[in-house]
Amino acid sequence: MSEFGISRIKEIIGQAAYDDLVDAMPGKRLTIPNQATPNHPIAAVIGFEAAQKLSVELGTMQFELPMSGHKKKVILAALQNGEPSSSIARRHFVSRRFVLRLKAEAAKTAPHPSLF
Repeated sequence: MSEFGISRIKEIIGQAAYDDLVDAMPGKRLTIPNQATPNHPIAAVIGFEAAQKLSVELGTMQFELPMSGHKKKVILAALQNGEPSSSIARRHFVSRRFVLRLKAEAAKTAPHPSLF
């Protein structure tokens, strides 16, 4: 989903509800229902009223939620413990490429030990 689509969802349901959705369903591909129902998984997380707003504005749109920050921390901790990237990927239902990308990003931002 483009940044515009994510911004639009946040505009409709609010940042807090969007964060709840990401935390509840990290990395999931979702389709916004054409007509929300109280028992729909999205409504269960963000509330029926917010789900109805999404349905009216963006019904039938598909989007993929980003991974939650917690899952990324767990994956990085497993990497620090020396666990192979392939087993981490299997255990967390992500691609090995995703794990390696996280590892590379962490290496760029990690503080470098002083040479002196």
